[in-house]
Amino acid sequence: MEGPWHEDFNSALLRETMAEHPNDWWVVADLDEFHVYDRPLPDFLAYCEREGYDFVEGAFLDRVAENGELPEVGGLGAVPLWRRYPLAGMLTLPLLGARPTKVTLARGFVELDLGQHRAWTGSGAPVHEIYAQVHHFKWTASVERRLTRESPPMPRASGSLSTRRSSPSRGRSSITYADTVAA
Repeated sequence: MEGPWHEDFNSALLRETMAEHPNDWWVVADLDEFHVYDRPLPDFLAYCEREGYDFVEGAFLDRVAENGELPEVGGLGAVPLWRRYPLAGMLTLPLLGARPTKVTLARGFVELDLGQHRAWTGSGAPVHEIYAQVHHFKWTASVERRLTRESPPMPRASGSLSTRRSSPSRGRSSITYADTVAA
């Protein structure tokens, strides 16, 4: 399917697919996410089974390039993502006002909210026992186009995303953080 991202439709597709196998475990990841766990996935799931947990949460580590540049992701043979975006921090919350957490593993019967940022049903693993890193590769050369195409921004108490051309001849963009006060 081609066209703008539609969170309602994409979340509905995920819920419908997961419901087909309600007792199976699902890795819930968007295309711009890589999940990292502190143990092999089978051990992670065995722990959840033993303790009676139905889902696991994690937190975003927004990956960015050095100097705030927004490079292209690249294809086969490109510089690996971990080297292209070597820095990790929190941008999702201060710049977009979005939840920085994510449900990363869930049984098919667990009801997730739009974007899979929280679970409405099921028993979650306590974050002090088991938690995932969600490396978020959203901040790339296409972020301005993608954010413009998505829903209009909601007012925030502080912070805004702006892009600037770092070199007119090269046409590269970079991130700057400008403090603002919501009207």
